[in-house]
Amino acid sequence: MGGYAKIMISMAVLCLGVIGAQAADEPGRYSLKAIEGGFLRLDTKTGAVSTCAKQDNNIICRAAADDRAALQSEIDRLQTANDELRAKLAKLNKQGATKKNAKPKSELPDDEEIDRIMGFFEKLMKRFFKFAQSMRETLDNDI
Repeated sequence: MGGYAKIMISMAVLCLGVIGAQAADEPGRYSLKAIEGGFLRLDTKTGAVSTCAKQDNNIICRAAADDRAALQSEIDRLQTANDELRAKLAKLNKQGATKKNAKPKSELPDDEEIDRIMGFFEKLMKRFFKFAQSMRETLDNDI
């Protein structure tokens, strides 16, 4: 076994010891992956990522650059907007239910509307018959 492999194994053992001490009551909480110069540590509970490396005979883990905070902020903002929209929708649905309980408007036309419609059809029929009469007279004159 080469020197690099021994160092990597000892670092893994040390990391596992440190992690084991931190989360003795939470087995499997952390996941490790070997990277150049150390290990990447993933906290499976929080999603936090750290880089771990040996420095001065100690294993030092530092939080890795992560957009998680920005993403969580956006998730929180969208959740708040979603909650507000759901509340507005519930309010509108409640108002709609109240309107449905009100006396429904008759879908049948009233007498005034029927008279207006009949007047329109009477005019239409008079014009049509007048047109038909004029066509008949035009045809009789041409024959």
